Amino acid sequence: MLKIYLTRHGETEWNKENRLQGWKDSDLTLNGKENARLLGKRLNDAPIDSIYTSPSKRAVHTAKLIRGTRNLSIQEETNLREIYFGKWEGCTKESIEAEFKEEYDHFWNVPHLYNPLNHQGETLQDLQESRD
Repeated sequence: MLKIYLTRHGETEWNKENRLQGWKDSDLTLNGKENARLLGKRLNDAPIDSIYTSPSKRAVHTAKLIRGTRNLSIQEETNLREIYFGKWEGCTKESIEAEFKEEYDHFWNVPHLYNPLNHQGETLQDLQESRD
């Protein structure tokens, strides 16, 4: 039987600063690196054949730390990439909410109404279609 382990990238500097990342990147924190290493140790005896990751630097770095010294391939897959937030990327959530209150609320609370036109981001439909 196929078993899939899903994990998120380790904590990043922008996570700590409450910044939106999307396609832009920030480095893993010491905590993020340590948590990835610990997860790798926990999964050390799991029968894993390959690791698939988003091409984002934070995700690839996390995957490498989880892999550790095991001889596992890491496949970068663009279909695992996060949504593109356009001008929101790198901005704090507070500043986004202050400038784009309605769209920010729509994204988090009523995503079917989310329209990224004003900040040149990717729609949820674009995200889905580009990953099909």
